[in-house]
Amino acid sequence: MQPIVNGLEAEFTGRVSFLYYDLANPENERLQSHYETRGHPTAVVLDREGNVAARFFGQQDPSAIREALEEILRQPAAAPPQNRPRRRHFLQV
Repeated sequence: MQPIVNGLEAEFTGRVSFLYYDLANPENERLQSHYETRGHPTAVVLDREGNVAARFFGQQDPSAIREALEEILRQPAAAPPQNRPRRRHFLQV
């Protein structure tokens, strides 16, 4: 899924933060549990409040991930909590 994600990261630069975690690393075990990952690759799209908006397991068509990202970008912005910037995240694990 890496080439797909790299292309989407370039397409959404400045609008979506892309974060990458190695879930084989024991230090990231909490993330695996929290985001309910079931294998590799797993991609998780978070909305502005940090809630899971979409989850993708295995190889994906880029259009499915693109649609999930565009959907959260269309959602109106809520006032961010203090000390927390308004961001959207795409996690690949």
